[in-house]
Amino acid sequence: GGDDDAEGMSYFMHRSVFEFPVCRISVSTKRFVELCYATLGDARQSCAATDGGSSGSDAPAGGKKRPSSSSSSSSSSSSGVADPAIAAAAATSFKTVRDMCELFRAVMPTVHAQRFAALPQAAMLFHNDCMYVAHHLLTLGHQFRAAFAPPAAAAAGGKAAPPSSTMGLDNSFTFLDLVPEFRRLGEVHYVRQLTMQRDILLSALSGTQGFDTQAPERFSAVERAVKQTMLQLKHLAKVWAEVLPPVISQRALGTLVDVVLEKVVEEIEALPDISVEETTQLQHLLGLITDKVPALFDAPPPSGAVAKRTGARGGGEGGGSVDVTALCKLFTKVNQLSSLLDFSLADIMAWYLGSREQRRRAASNRAAAPSGNDRQLLEFSAEELANLIKALFADSDLRKSQLRVLEE
Repeated sequence: GGDDDAEGMSYFMHRSVFEFPVCRISVSTKRFVELCYATLGDARQSCAATDGGSSGSDAPAGGKKRPSSSSSSSSSSSSGVADPAIAAAAATSFKTVRDMCELFRAVMPTVHAQRFAALPQAAMLFHNDCMYVAHHLLTLGHQFRAAFAPPAAAAAGGKAAPPSSTMGLDNSFTFLDLVPEFRRLGEVHYVRQLTMQRDILLSALSGTQGFDTQAPERFSAVERAVKQTMLQLKHLAKVWAEVLPPVISQRALGTLVDVVLEKVVEEIEALPDISVEETTQLQHLLGLITDKVPALFDAPPPSGAVAKRTGARGGGEGGGSVDVTALCKLFTKVNQLSSLLDFSLADIMAWYLGSREQRRRAASNRAAAPSGNDRQLLEFSAEELANLIKALFADSDLRKSQLRVLEE
């Protein structure tokens, strides 16, 4: 989950500071951010009214100040009243909004802890909420700083305003220090949810106690576990696509799909012996996964755009298409495993030797065009192939000779 989360965080952080990705946030968080703006806005209006009211006594009914000597005296008086008022309003509103943010970080995860654990979309929604608050905190202080900056000097006598009157807020009226805290809070719940779903998926597959399907009841148990796993992934694809930004939803789902694929490959590779009948059953189980994985990425994004899929591709951001093999690193390997189960020993070795030669050419940086006989690179190591060959083929001199080739 860590690497995937880093990519997700990068997606939020590297976009324009003025652009927030399409996703869903809670109504309460939207109102919370609006309340932060309203709190600072009310203070700004109060300061403006205080400053305007103090200087307005020397203005005639037409609104223009009289160019008399009393105007200078009145200006000095109004400046003396406005500075403390502005400083007090700035300090109070600044501290209030910071306290509100601290309460949000402390209360929301505690109050909704059970909901986050029970509903996959709720935890991801809170992840979005944290990113949304952080997004606004980036510029919140800058938007109001000028309104609370006091005059550099008193109007009368030219003396600088006392440091205590500004409370340093003209320089430190910012919420930037809270931005990483909110991002980290969202990150924690994102990773926690991925970890929880990973454990659920692995538990379903581990409950079969292996992929030995020779007995009819064993095959039914493994098939049921695989179907249950795919149903859980389908559910996550649906609810996360309705909440998360499309790119992050796809990455999170791709991470979990790879967890399932890795477990399935490990279980099949661990089989000491695979009969002809069992080969057909295992291919059926692999088909239950590979046939459904591309469709998992077809769920419409929060914007409602319709995804389009062709072949092993799923819906991308903005309704485009995305390569499933780029999101699920083991998708190609599982497809190859299904083919290997049906291959002869000669076909398996020809594929292996061809892939080895392609890699050697690539390592030597030869500029020659690929051979017409080149095929997709085999994703299996020599050790993995050796274990499969031992399980698929009976002991013979031919098998021993091919295993020696794999050991080279």
